[in-house]
Amino acid sequence: MLGQNIPNPSDGNTIIPFYLPEETDLQLVVTDIPGRKILMFSDKRMSPGFGQYTITNSELKPGVYVYRLSGNSEKGSFQLVKRMIVQ
Repeated sequence: MLGQNIPNPSDGNTIIPFYLPEETDLQLVVTDIPGRKILMFSDKRMSPGFGQYTITNSELKPGVYVYRLSGNSEKGSFQLVKRMIVQ
């Protein structure tokens, strides 16, 4: 599960929550609307349960962004996408 960033819209400081039912290799990528990669949190192995990524205001300018959480586990792979607004 990928949650909506908190707060949304944000001033650039935002938290992206997620939940994993099993151990998973994760990657979070933030792009602008045309698809240019703005931020990438590298692959890392995450334990089951709730987690979050934190983005600070120095990393995003005002605009609309898409964030994509991709994962691989023993049961397969997934990709979840949400949109966020930075004021």
